Amino acid sequence: PPGGGAPPPPPPAAGFELETEFFVTTQGWGGGGVLLYSLGYVARGANGEDAEVYLTRQLASTEARGTLPADAGAADDKVRIFAYAEVPGGGGAIARAETTVTVARSPPEEVARRAQDALRAAALLEDTVSRAAGAVAACAAL
Repeated sequence: PPGGGAPPPPPPAAGFELETEFFVTTQGWGGGGVLLYSLGYVARGANGEDAEVYLTRQLASTEARGTLPADAGAADDKVRIFAYAEVPGGGGAIARAETTVTVARSPPEEVARRAQDALRAAALLEDTVSRAAGAVAACAAL
């Protein structure tokens, strides 16, 4: 995906779970057109293998943004974030980039407050299926 020009600015090198927005963008790249972005982080799987956890998947845009959930970091607060950029209709043209960031844990009271806010927002949805899905998504993001 796009060639020439300067690479995009790196995402923040450090931040806070549930708060800092990490991103990837094509701004300044040759062409700078819309790509399909996927953004996420690498977690340790049940058997100790790496597992990719997606925050966004194939969003058509010039950038992708995502906020890491609580406890996404390892014991040392280092998190590997990744991004895929895919050319729409490009016959499989795809690139993957990865970097390690430092993510500070939020205080437990902040995590609890955010969970309550997310559950309140889910409760306001009129459709019961959407309400249940919103509640599950809110809890899973923590």
